[in-house]
Amino acid sequence: MKIFIYKSLIVFFLSVVLFKITFSSVIKNYESKIIDQFSQKNISIIQQKIRDEIRDSVSGDKRILTKDDALLIKKFLDKISKELVKKN
Repeated sequence: MKIFIYKSLIVFFLSVVLFKITFSSVIKNYESKIIDQFSQKNISIIQQKIRDEIRDSVSGDKRILTKDDALLIKKFLDKISKELVKKN
């Protein structure tokens, strides 16, 4: 029985070490990429890009949405406004 327990503990310990060596490095790599993507610097860059795109779309005469998309958004906003009126 002692040998079984020792073997089980060794196998468990080796599996934990193997997991740490293989998957831990991969997880840390992705974790650092995610943290870099959501850093304050990148967030401000993305915000500025969004503002620039909105300015470009507002200033131009070209159509932003298709007629079907515009109709769908209008119906959605009407439904939301009706629900807001009902709640108050």
